[in-house]
Amino acid sequence: MKKLIPAMLAVVVIASSTGARADEPPAPLPPPMPFGPMDNLTPAQQQATEQIFAQAHAQVQKLQHDAHVAVLAAMSPQHRELLGRLVAAMALSPDLGEAQVTRQLDAALSQTEARSILNVAATLDQQVHQTFANAHQQAENVLTPDQRKDISQHVVDMRMEDAQDPGQALLMIALQHQSIMYANMRMVQKWSHQHETTP
Repeated sequence: MKKLIPAMLAVVVIASSTGARADEPPAPLPPPMPFGPMDNLTPAQQQATEQIFAQAHAQVQKLQHDAHVAVLAAMSPQHRELLGRLVAAMALSPDLGEAQVTRQLDAALSQTEARSILNVAATLDQQVHQTFANAHQQAENVLTPDQRKDISQHVVDMRMEDAQDPGQALLMIALQHQSIMYANMRMVQKWSHQHETTP
């Protein structure tokens, strides 16, 4: 089974990077911890903040999905196929690193493709940052003044790493989409296992 998972992931990555099912948004994943290790929230506060950040997390996943669709649309079919092969190879080979893949993508992309990808990545970064900033602001409204002081020590920055070149930006977006696809695949496997073992 351990060998089967990477192989299945490679198939999923190739399909998604060549545009298959690109019009279907990903299923939601568990939301991140809103403020880090805070253990002094009341049950009502915990429920409210979890709901706020679950909504924010779903919004971010939709933004990441839209960014993935946008970069694929900006690329030629040959370059979409190349991206799928490279990301799948990363999943199967520990010797193939992000730096090597980035260089290959940079060498292949046209100037028009590169500009479009950087624009998509910059927009995604701003949107993700704003989404979580808004969520933190909403969540702070359900906290007491003392709790708001505490969260300044635990706030997590959800921004993407700065992309230095189009190949890096493209790879980051592809890997984000890959992680969503992999998590969805695991959810399907868990659901299937539960139904297989249920009498």
